[in-house]
Amino acid sequence: MKGQVVGFLNFDSATPNFYTAEQARRAQAFADQVALAMQNARSYEAIQRNVKRLTLLHQVGVDLAKTQTTPQLHQQLLRAAIQLAEADAGALLLYD
Repeated sequence: MKGQVVGFLNFDSATPNFYTAEQARRAQAFADQVALAMQNARSYEAIQRNVKRLTLLHQVGVDLAKTQTTPQLHQQLLRAAIQLAEADAGALLLYD
């Protein structure tokens, strides 16, 4: 996939010279299709992650725009940071 080996196919036969050049071409074509399907699946997953992040960022922007007090703003910022980092917990420390 993209010039890198990500797996292999193994065919065995007890008969010497059992496999033909045509069978090798077919196996190569199959492997190429598998690699393409794997690449498409990885691309789809990446797109889904980006959609999730962008949706979250949009919602954070909407939520922040609705915030009316400084403590609410801090809480929203912390909540957004935890979600964006996919963390279990977080803390917001303010220095004056």
